[in-house]
Amino acid sequence: NPHQSVFKIGLIGSSVAAGHDNCRYDNYPEQLIRTWQSVWNAAGMELQVQNAGQGGGCGDSHKNQVWCVQQNVSPDVDIVHYSWSYFEVGNDGRN
Repeated sequence: NPHQSVFKIGLIGSSVAAGHDNCRYDNYPEQLIRTWQSVWNAAGMELQVQNAGQGGGCGDSHKNQVWCVQQNVSPDVDIVHYSWSYFEVGNDGRN
């Protein structure tokens, strides 16, 4: 869309995506913004990241979070980025 002024990334994932046990400046959504904001600024756009990372303590997991994307991030996001590698380990301890 040539008239689009904001590019929105919806972030779903584990507590790592949510920024648990990390300071706000260093959490993953903030790093996405710092890394990519200049690219979107060069295109005359603002970058927004909507964080829907969850801790998994409520029975949520990488297996079912993908079915609730529109409930967790805005339905008008441009892309959804998934980061749940923290718990996606097989029984032998490898990804």
